[in-house]
Amino acid sequence: MKKLSEGAKVEMEHAKDWGRIKQTKSPEEMAGIIASAHTNEFPGYYPALAKMENSLKKRGLETKRNKSAREKYGKIEDKRKERLGK
Repeated sequence: MKKLSEGAKVEMEHAKDWGRIKQTKSPEEMAGIIASAHTNEFPGYYPALAKMENSLKKRGLETKRNKSAREKYGKIEDKRKERLGK
């Protein structure tokens, strides 16, 4: 519970974006606003995040729930690319 509380405090940095987020029409749009906030704050955010997550996966610290969600998203992304002809 402490880790969740600490994480929530960190993510409150997005509260300044709440006006835009609550007006979004899709999860993708909401994710874009948050991603934009992260990259504006730290341009190397996502490469660093990927490196950290890969390190955790290699050490066996990925939760079953996260692995399942990542696999599901990957399948959705593959279908989207198929539709777009990529």
